[in-house]
Amino acid sequence: MPSSAIRLPERSFSCIIIENLLAFFTGFSMSLIEFVAVVEVLIGAGVMLAAILRSLRIRARVPDSLRGRWLLTVVLMFCFFGGYLLFVGSLAAGGRLPLELVTGTVFLGGAVFVIIFVHISDITLRETRKKGEDLEKEIAERDRREGEKLRYQEGFEVLDRCTRRLIATAADRDVFLRTLCEGLRELAHADLAIVPLDDGNDETFTYQAACGRNAEMVLHRTMPKNDGGLCGWVFHHAETLCIPDLHHDFRVKQDVARALGVTTGVTAPLFRGEQVAGGLSAFRAGDPFDQVDAELLTLFSQRVSIAFANMKLLEDLEQRVIARTAQLRENQARLTHLAHHDPLTDLPNRLLFEDRLKQAIAKARRAQETAALLFFDLDRFKEINDSLGHSVGDLVLCEVGRRLRNLVRESDTVARLGGDEFVIILEQVDGEEGVAEVARKVIQAMALPLSVAGREIALTGSIGISLYPDDGADVDALMKTADDAMYRAKALGRNNFQFYRRKSPV
Repeated sequence: MPSSAIRLPERSFSCIIIENLLAFFTGFSMSLIEFVAVVEVLIGAGVMLAAILRSLRIRARVPDSLRGRWLLTVVLMFCFFGGYLLFVGSLAAGGRLPLELVTGTVFLGGAVFVIIFVHISDITLRETRKKGEDLEKEIAERDRREGEKLRYQEGFEVLDRCTRRLIATAADRDVFLRTLCEGLRELAHADLAIVPLDDGNDETFTYQAACGRNAEMVLHRTMPKNDGGLCGWVFHHAETLCIPDLHHDFRVKQDVARALGVTTGVTAPLFRGEQVAGGLSAFRAGDPFDQVDAELLTLFSQRVSIAFANMKLLEDLEQRVIARTAQLRENQARLTHLAHHDPLTDLPNRLLFEDRLKQAIAKARRAQETAALLFFDLDRFKEINDSLGHSVGDLVLCEVGRRLRNLVRESDTVARLGGDEFVIILEQVDGEEGVAEVARKVIQAMALPLSVAGREIALTGSIGISLYPDDGADVDALMKTADDAMYRAKALGRNNFQFYRRKSPV
């Protein structure tokens, strides 16, 4: 082509497509309006086909409640799609559909589609709203469970703490009850905590411990079990009871509740074996007690019941230990007494006598005083034993010991050395005259007739006397000199007394 020729502008690809489409539809003798309608229908059909394909892919995710309506919508879309294709095919074949029929059909189909869509939307919105409400309920329930979990956790911590305190105070009942009451109030967040305990009968109980608001109104108050209000109820039913509103419960004494200023209460039993021994009761004004409070109180009452049982065992053990200790002391005292006293006359024996004499010597030495030792021997006692028997002889010895004991002061000592030998220790004496006066009383006391086994027995005795420090400075020396003096009294005719340094009978 010559360079001077006119060059036509190049056409774009889209223009070529449009020209070809125009040429295609012109071959079907379509007007411009029909052409535009066909294009719109084709576009709508494409969109509809895409929607149908997508609906087939998501059918597994459709809820069961919407599946029927969803299938109806898909069928309706198929109908629309088929109608569009029929419409295009009719135009392509040169057919003509009445405008009224086309318009009415489209309007009717659209109306049905809108109704179904609105219905599905309403169901969807309701389900969404229900899911929202369910979610709110689930959140509220979760918050409630979390709150209960926290309350249980705090309650268990208080339980452990109170249990340790109770174990530490189990040895003192009053401190134990006070600690128990304070722990109950802390556990239940109560304004008033009360511990009613059985009085050991079937009729009454007593509030043994109470702390908090108006506690003084009930502390140590005794109540009948049949008319004891909430605390009395637990003795008959042996189970935990939670009352959110005290003022509308027949088991509550309303005048007492109003006086105490409380509106809600919870109580749990304490057991001793299988029997109800008492209870734990908590009250407050404000938030009502609930099941969590009841369960925590039940756990606490179980632990306290065990603590009460242990405390009772401890008290019983202490009583047994006290009784056993007292018995051991009594036995020890009896053994000590037997070791130092004559089993027949119950007078001090030789062992205790020597100890008493040592003490008397030491005391006289410090005070520079005189002490005396009287050695008494019954005259002809062997004849009494041989003629009347040893049982009568024993009675005679007992009576001699009693008479001797009645003649001297509390500070003096009368002892039996064995057989018919007795000794007397006199402290703080006024020389020989004072000692001689006591010896004369002994001789006179023995002269009184003694009635034994229906027979009158005449007694006499011989007495030897030694003085500290004149006749000896220790036990052996005083014993020897007194014994020598006693034999001299016997040699001089019996029934008299002799001082060691004197040679003539007195």
